Amino acid sequence: MGNSRGSTYSRNHTTLNPDTDSEFWNFSWHEMGHFDITAEIDYVLEQTNNTELVYMGHSQGTTQFFVMLSEKPEYNAKIKQMHALAPVAFMSGVRSPLALIAPFVDQIEWIMSMFGVDEFLPSSGFMEFIGQALCNDGAWTQVICSNVLFLIVGFDSKQLNETTLPVIMSHTPAGAATKQILHYAQEMNSAKFRQYDYGYFDNMDHYGQHTPPQYDLSKITAKIYLHYSENDWMSHPNDVVELFEKLPNCLGKFRVPLPEFNHLDFLWAIDVKELLYNTIFSLLNRE
Repeated sequence: MGNSRGSTYSRNHTTLNPDTDSEFWNFSWHEMGHFDITAEIDYVLEQTNNTELVYMGHSQGTTQFFVMLSEKPEYNAKIKQMHALAPVAFMSGVRSPLALIAPFVDQIEWIMSMFGVDEFLPSSGFMEFIGQALCNDGAWTQVICSNVLFLIVGFDSKQLNETTLPVIMSHTPAGAATKQILHYAQEMNSAKFRQYDYGYFDNMDHYGQHTPPQYDLSKITAKIYLHYSENDWMSHPNDVVELFEKLPNCLGKFRVPLPEFNHLDFLWAIDVKELLYNTIFSLLNRE
């Protein structure tokens, strides 16, 4: 199980201090896919003396995977199967309150005051802004509304085990760079799966062109299975269809058979084994 850089469990660096050095936070899910996931895969294969593995990613874990194989297609040979839970690449259909922020993504001062300068540390103003779209006066709903992750991706009260909330709240969210969030907001605006947009002129310095390069999904030849739901605020079924049609070797897309199932249910739903995991087990046993 891999850690994303910047999380509670991945804040170490040889020379940079995440509490004082802005450069530590100068990354998005592009760098995490290009450098981090590849290093993790190589480490696992070396330690287990295997040549390939099964990759399972949820949400940003799928984004990083698609970045990795678009940028480093040689890693296709190291993937036996990939199961994408709540896949996130194209984001034009996002229904999260985060979409309310997307139009302001270029207003740097406002974004930094809301999100945090380097690390994603939402202000009380941000919490209130997006909380209006979700929260009511229910007692335990208010507990959830104090957690930015639930505010951004929503929750399914019928499938959320209330007794697990103390554990979930103590570990989530685990930390991220503001640049990661901004990159997703850019995806919502552009309706494209592409690299970080530094602006018309700065893009020339980074990419040699005025617009960010799009990720070439045609380079992804590994076997991929997409698992999605109708009530996912971050991974709209129409966006999943677009991804499915652009992946050369996507062997299937599987809708979770519960209309209320949402983004976090892929991890924590009470009935997730029957609704989702048994399907994955069956696909794994085909090999």
